[in-house]
Parts: sequence; C-alpha cells; structure tokens
Amino acid sequence: RQTKGPVHRAVGRAINNGVLHKTQQQRRTMTQSINCANTLTFLVGIGLFAYGLSTFIESYELARHSESSLGTVVKLELERWKYVRYYSAIIDFQTQKGKHIEFRSKPLIVSGFGNWPSFQEGQVLTIRYNAENPSRAIVDSFLHLWVPSAGLVFLGIAALVVAITMPLH
Repeated sequence: RQTKGPVHRAVGRAINNGVLHKTQQQRRTMTQSINCANTLTFLVGIGLFAYGLSTFIESYELARHSESSLGTVVKLELERWKYVRYYSAIIDFQTQKGKHIEFRSKPLIVSGFGNWPSFQEGQVLTIRYNAENPSRAIVDSFLHLWVPSAGLVFLGIAALVVAITMPLH
C-alpha cells in the first residue's frame, strides 16, 4: 500500500480549496442575483400599486365631481403596437354650457379577444367630464372607470407578494 506524500497532499488541498472557493463564489453570486431580482420585483410592485392607486383616485374624483352628458362615437381608430391591436373611440359631446368637445376614449385591447371594437360609430354613450376642463372626459362605464386601476393595483399586489415570499438563499 502506497501512502500519499506531502506534495500529493498539498496538491489535493489546493484543488479542494479552489473548488470550494469557486462553489462559495458561485453561491454568493447566485444569492446576489436573487436579492437583485427580489428588490426589482418589489420596486415594480410598489410602482404598479402606486400608479393603480393614483388612477383609482383620479377615476373616483372624476366620477364624484363631474358632470355627465351624452356623447356620440364619431370615429373608431384601430391602433397597433407590435402584436397588440386596440381600438380607441373619438367621442363628441356637448357640455352643459353648450360647448362641443371631442375626446379620445381609453383604448381597449382586443387582440386575442376577437376583432371587435368595443364601440360602433354613431353609438350614443353616457360620458363624464370635468366641468372646469371638459376635455378630461371618460366613458361612464365600469370597464372604463374602474378596471384599469383595479388591474394595476392587482398586478402591484401580486408583484409585492412574489417579492416578499421569494426565498433568499
């Protein structure tokens, strides 16, 4: 039986130390990456939540302190962004003071849900507008007033939950 000499043991220790050092370095790098992803997810969640909350407050204020009128869809515009298609309606209405205003509705994404616009030209809709700034108007419907802000708040909460529950190694 042959015993290992001091040189052989030294080489073995150097190899083991190098492998262990490399593994520890990889573990540290992976932990830093997870911490970075966790922080980024948390910040995105805060941003989405805050923006959703601000749009909710804006919609609430508009719904509470606005006037309503009937508007007519005068034109539909199909817009594209990469693979997403969406329609915006150009709506004309008259304020209580008799001023004619034309505004663009919030776009509704229709890609993946069929090729239908949510409005038709000539359709009469109830709209809400700011009496001081009538061009700040919105279609008076649950979909237009509340769904965008609720969606952003939901996505923000989901990102925050992922960030908070993401395991740190």
